[in-house]
Amino acid sequence: MANGQISFHGNLRRTADDGYPVLRGECRMVSSIRMPPGWRKLRSFSEMAQATADFNEGREADGGHVYFLASESGPIKIGYSTKLHARIRALKNSSPVPLTLLASVPGDRADEARWHRKFWRHHLHGEWFARNPELLAEIATLTEGAAA
Repeated sequence: MANGQISFHGNLRRTADDGYPVLRGECRMVSSIRMPPGWRKLRSFSEMAQATADFNEGREADGGHVYFLASESGPIKIGYSTKLHARIRALKNSSPVPLTLLASVPGDRADEARWHRKFWRHHLHGEWFARNPELLAEIATLTEGAAA
């Protein structure tokens, strides 16, 4: 089953209170959207949609960071994550060389895209950029601002 598809086995029936179908049977959802705790107990699609929206509302805005990560002398990754420590740990574990967090600043995906555009001349692949004096100076400015 692909991401975002719903597989349902059972019956649907209408309810008197909201007119939306009620799940009776087994429903599995494969999605990158996190479902709220207890979502299987919700009675209708409208309740499930509202509970999921409420649960996921503001998840990206809360605690998002743009980060700069690199090996000792290799390229620099400019990325974004709402779970910075988990993301850095995953990248370090999957890298064949030791990686170091050079800087991180609160931000969102739009901020990350601005950094990518600013250093487009040094772009290598994906979110990786060639190590260069201009980018290193910008990171130094960020770390000085964080220390102040």
